[in-house]
Amino acid sequence: MKHCMYIFCLFITALAIAGQGEATHLKLAEKRQFNYPLGKLEEKELAESTENIKEYGKIRLLHSVKLAIINGQLEKAKILLREATLSDDFSRTTQIRYLALIHFLENNHEEVVRLLNTSEMLNISTLPQVCLINSMSLLILNKQPLLKKRWKDCKAISMADSINQMSWMQVLIDLRLRDPKVVLENLFKNTNVDNLNKEQLRIVLKLALYLNEQDKIIPRFPLLTEEILSNRTYRELIGMNYFRDLNLTKAYDLLNDLDSANAEVFKGNLFLSQKKFLKAYGQFKLALALKENSSNALERLIPLAWQLNQYNEGTTFVQKLEFKPSEELYQLTLLALFSTMSDDIDAADTYLKRLQARAFSRNPVEIQQLLTYIGVIKNNDYDIDINGNTNCMSKDGIHCWLMYYKYSWPNPIDNLTSERKIHDYEVSLLDKYSQEAINEPLDHPELINQKDIEELDNNLIKLIQD
Repeated sequence: MKHCMYIFCLFITALAIAGQGEATHLKLAEKRQFNYPLGKLEEKELAESTENIKEYGKIRLLHSVKLAIINGQLEKAKILLREATLSDDFSRTTQIRYLALIHFLENNHEEVVRLLNTSEMLNISTLPQVCLINSMSLLILNKQPLLKKRWKDCKAISMADSINQMSWMQVLIDLRLRDPKVVLENLFKNTNVDNLNKEQLRIVLKLALYLNEQDKIIPRFPLLTEEILSNRTYRELIGMNYFRDLNLTKAYDLLNDLDSANAEVFKGNLFLSQKKFLKAYGQFKLALALKENSSNALERLIPLAWQLNQYNEGTTFVQKLEFKPSEELYQLTLLALFSTMSDDIDAADTYLKRLQARAFSRNPVEIQQLLTYIGVIKNNDYDIDINGNTNCMSKDGIHCWLMYYKYSWPNPIDNLTSERKIHDYEVSLLDKYSQEAINEPLDHPELINQKDIEELDNNLIKLIQD
């Protein structure tokens, strides 16, 4: 019995020691997890770290917005701006500024003016960043009273930061607010290009080209220094002024050894004037290689690609050229034509269907004929019948002939598109009867003697007097 009691006591003692050890372990764990109060320096570092994370997030968001705008993804940029939390991501003025820029790129100038002509955007801290876009939109919309007021404020606040005293914009606004003839007369009247600094000279040369007033400054070109003429930028501008003035010899002397996109376009124009279309095509392609979005090169390459049967390249040029939203129908028409000629019938059909969906009125007869042609190539009876009958009722002879042909012969569309020979013999009946010489006179039986006819006629009308 004593032994049992002894064993029981030992068991109870072991349990107590184990419990005490577990409690000690829990206390140590709690001690390790205890958060000590932060000191003032640590609190400042934590706050700065949190603020840096927020700032980084803002920068990343603005970076995404800017990248979308640069890549032409304007709808994506709008979504990013509108879904941003203004209090956390960026201010409302920043949101409006970027939205106004997007609308400006979309030629939605009414919306630009609406966004930027509010008290918060006309604030002195915001005005320098938006006043130029605001003024340009007002200029385009011809809102003269408001333009005059906003441009005055814009000049006052931005002039100090402009390296050329905002000369270009000032000329455009003067042309809108004042008599254009007086503006142009005074603009170059007292301007001696040989006395201008480089920045002023660059602006005057470009203005002369833009306003087609090159004859006002060309007389003083011989006085320009060697330093100016050896500069590639100024040589190009001077050469383009000579070209616009139809002085091709001097223009060629200045531009011949330049390899800029504008210089290559000039050389291409020179070949065009000489009707050397293949060489002109090569020069314009070279200009496009130097500047891949050169509208001058693309606008000349498209008709040349058609004339030289370069239909695949023509499609690429049309896709690269930037069209206004109002010109989408022209773009789709060109794409359909080039795709048809390059035998990409499915692409042509897609462009034509889009063209039909967007047309506000009935398409020209040439487009209708192209739609029917695509139907013939694809052997689409429904499209042929719909287009053919509709356009025949509109008095288009080709569609009427096609419908007559289709309803008159068995399997006519198969015969049009098939390469097999319809007739077994090789001889062309047209050639046989139109080109072969007849060596023997035609022999035909005499059914009625002409003399008998004359005697009969004489009995009726007394052809021979008694």
